[in-house]
Amino acid sequence: DAAYLGDKKKCGEINRNSFNTNGKYRCVLNRARDYTASITEEGCTAEGGTWVLFESYLEVLENIQTAEECGEVAARNAVNTVVWKPLRSDSQVNKCIVQAPAPVCTKAPTTRANHLGNAESKPLYSSWFNLNLPHFPSGE
Repeated sequence: DAAYLGDKKKCGEINRNSFNTNGKYRCVLNRARDYTASITEEGCTAEGGTWVLFESYLEVLENIQTAEECGEVAARNAVNTVVWKPLRSDSQVNKCIVQAPAPVCTKAPTTRANHLGNAESKPLYSSWFNLNLPHFPSGE
């Protein structure tokens, strides 16, 4: 993910609130795959639901069965953070999770009005962003 802004003052807020770096809560009812519209823990409780934290991830390494194996993958992986934890807060089952990288947050280049991305530099160049594609340790 990337955020291109007029200035970088909101980058901290964007990274703190990104699903890439934080799990998100959702109200889950006791029935399978049944969620409520509640966006607060209090509203969820009032509806009889459970306030559950869902982790963000790129992939789950299903072939990894222990914390030690997951730690070995994490030690070899210089690109992603790999952790051993449950996918949701109401589960006791740990998985080897490859977490999504934090969003890139940077100042957008200054462009001339109505010039569709021509950056103001000498000579004039088109605006561009060098995106690093996600790395999936499983190779799939």
